[in-house]
Amino acid sequence: MAGSNGRDDLSRRTFIKAGAGAAAVVGLPLKVLADEKTKDEPKQHAPLPRRVLGRTGEKVTILNMGAGQAPSPRLLNAVYNAGIRFIDTAATYGGGESEKKLGEWMTKTGRRKELIIVTKDMPKTPDEWVTMLDKRLEALQTDYIDLFFLHAIGE
Repeated sequence: MAGSNGRDDLSRRTFIKAGAGAAAVVGLPLKVLADEKTKDEPKQHAPLPRRVLGRTGEKVTILNMGAGQAPSPRLLNAVYNAGIRFIDTAATYGGGESEKKLGEWMTKTGRRKELIIVTKDMPKTPDEWVTMLDKRLEALQTDYIDLFFLHAIGE
C-alpha cells in the first residue's frame, strides 16, 4: 500500500493480518507433523458402556456406527478408537460395498470378535433367508453375524 510520501507504508491492521496469516502457514506444517507422528499410534478408548438391545439379549455399545455408505478404514479406525463396538450395515448399503469394506477392515485388523455386527437383507420369501445370510457372511468375511434383520419381506 503506497503512503502519501511515495513509499510503501504498512498499516498496523495490515501487518497484524499478514502476521496472523504467516503464523497459520508456519503452524500448519507443525500440526501436520504432529498428526503424522500420532497417526500410527491413535489413542484408543475403552469400549463405551453397553446396554441390552431391545429383546435380543445382545449387549451393544450405547452408540453405533451406521454404515449406510461404504466406510473407509480411516473411519472404521476412528469409530473403534472412540469406543464404538456396534456396527450396523446391510446388503444394499453403499451400493453393496458397505459389508465388503467392513469385512476387509475386520480381517485386516483382527477386531471381529470385539464387535457386534448387524446386517440386513430383503428376502421375497422365507426360503431365501439362508441363502441371503450366506451371502452376508461372505461379504463380511466372517463366520458369524450377531444380529440379522429384515428390511422387508416380499418386496
